[in-house]
Amino acid sequence: MPSAILFTSRQRTYTANALVLFAAHGTLLSTGIHLLYAYTTQLPTTSLNLLSLVPALEIITFYCFPLFTSFLCSLLPTAFFNILSARSKHFHILAASATAAACPLILPHLPATFLATLLVRGVLMGSSLGYVRGTTLRLLAAHYKHDIALASLQAAFWGCCGGAVLNLGIWAYLSTENIIAASVVEGVVIAISLFSAWALLVSSPLPPSPSSPYTISSPNNYPRIRMSANAWILVVSIIALSPSIHTLPVYLPLVLTSTPLTYQTYPTTPILILSVALVAAVIPAAYFPSENTRTFRLGPLDTLLLSTLLTSLSILCVAFSPLSRSFPLVVVSVLLWGLSVGGVMAIWGYVPCVFLGGGRRGWEVVSAGIGIGGAVGVLGVAAALEKGGGIEKVFGCVGGIGLVVVGGAVTVVRWRVCRGSGRGWLVVI
Repeated sequence: MPSAILFTSRQRTYTANALVLFAAHGTLLSTGIHLLYAYTTQLPTTSLNLLSLVPALEIITFYCFPLFTSFLCSLLPTAFFNILSARSKHFHILAASATAAACPLILPHLPATFLATLLVRGVLMGSSLGYVRGTTLRLLAAHYKHDIALASLQAAFWGCCGGAVLNLGIWAYLSTENIIAASVVEGVVIAISLFSAWALLVSSPLPPSPSSPYTISSPNNYPRIRMSANAWILVVSIIALSPSIHTLPVYLPLVLTSTPLTYQTYPTTPILILSVALVAAVIPAAYFPSENTRTFRLGPLDTLLLSTLLTSLSILCVAFSPLSRSFPLVVVSVLLWGLSVGGVMAIWGYVPCVFLGGGRRGWEVVSAGIGIGGAVGVLGVAAALEKGGGIEKVFGCVGGIGLVVVGGAVTVVRWRVCRGSGRGWLVVI
């Protein structure tokens, strides 16, 4: 295949992956608006414990669906997957994209019940976005010698952009209780992004890979992951870090509107703060995966450690600042959270995958861990708030767990790797 065609194909697949991240991660980062609207307007008689199941289920299905799909694939013959190969024009991606785009459009026309919201937004939408995300990333990894860990670094900042756009677009209509218009905005953004990504994938031929031990359409033949001690430590630490990433965008609008600090503009103020923080997250999300950051002075492991510490500290600042008197401190803390979370979201799948062998199985295990940790964090915060726990205790626990567990785990892994290098802590990891 000519090099020019390969270059064009990689560009198209990269753009498709960016569009998928824009829609998928943008949807996850805007779940706080839907929780706020359901808790205050749509389902005011439903407890927060039940309502939190919707974002928790959406998070866990999104991150765990690639691993669940692989498990189902392992039970079926390899010939079955020829239907899902590139020769099928990726119709399976088109079907999942159409499902994800249709979910917010049909939800306002269904009975306003908790069960309908849970099934449509939590299960159907989360799993559809998770399938598109996992499949697109696998296709992009084909252009990087099937190194899915390296492919996961590409275009990470587009997810933060999608979160900012969807937060502002949805709230522009939900603030006037126009749920149908808000759903149309969300559905149109998802549809344009995912359908454009599908069109780019259809016109992007896969590069030949004669040395690869597996093919893009044969998920049964992937090599086993290497679960070393370092890998186990990092996977557990990522599970502990995930609540610090997912709980703040889910609960920040609801928590800030329950305090007197927003004056006459609530709840628009926390939505604007969160959107600005996600825009700020674009900078580290674009810079940290760069080659310079991964090879000079700060390696991926060191970058993850630094970003984790900043993320946890920002959560602690939000928790323990006197909200009614220190609104500027809350704004600064949320902006610090955005700057740190961009770096975490860019590399938190890459670092453990390196110790797991860089293959697809390793990425699926890490992704499932992220989903489990995020869902547990969302449910735990809801349970604590329902029992009367103050924001200091709730977010303090989330930030403290991330600070202690992840900081300690990454430090241990760094010590284990550097112990036999002869260069001490100067080694770039």
